[in-house]
Amino acid sequence: MVQVNKMVSEFTRLNGKKHFENTVNFNEYSNEQICQQAIAGNKQFILELLRRGEVCELEGDYLIANELYKKLAKGFI
Repeated sequence: MVQVNKMVSEFTRLNGKKHFENTVNFNEYSNEQICQQAIAGNKQFILELLRRGEVCELEGDYLIANELYKKLAKGFI
């Protein structure tokens, strides 16, 4: 969870605290779709992916959280 907070703060530092005009209902998207959009560089989806990973960690679903982070990292490499 500490690493997630570091990633979110680093992302905020790099991009500033910009408010997004468009809000997205993330409930309509699967984890795979969230990953694809995050890899494409969509800032809202990157933050949602980090949030979902954090929620999975809090709920004890470490495998799902790890899978989300690995997909994001592989997509950026």
